[in-house]
Amino acid sequence: MIESKNLSGIKGTDFDVRLEYNEDYIIVHIPEVKKFNKKTFLEMKKLLEDWLEFFKVLGKDRMFAGIKIGDSENKLAEMLNFKYVGSTDNMNVYSYEG
Repeated sequence: MIESKNLSGIKGTDFDVRLEYNEDYIIVHIPEVKKFNKKTFLEMKKLLEDWLEFFKVLGKDRMFAGIKIGDSENKLAEMLNFKYVGSTDNMNVYSYEG
């Protein structure tokens, strides 16, 4: 298995983001949401769109998210246009292609 690295310190107005990556994948983690409202949602959506555009330049056509089965973040992933691709290790796996 290829070891992954983490890019931390990415902050939205009311949330933090961590990107986990290696040569095979990019995974979006949202470890903390301080306040969730329409403004937060739209900011998350815009960041995802911008990141995907950047990652496509680097040859990646999608990002992934792994969310614990039963957690409320599963609904957020769907609202942000992540598509369910399967489950593993008690996690739902989603793909974001824009």
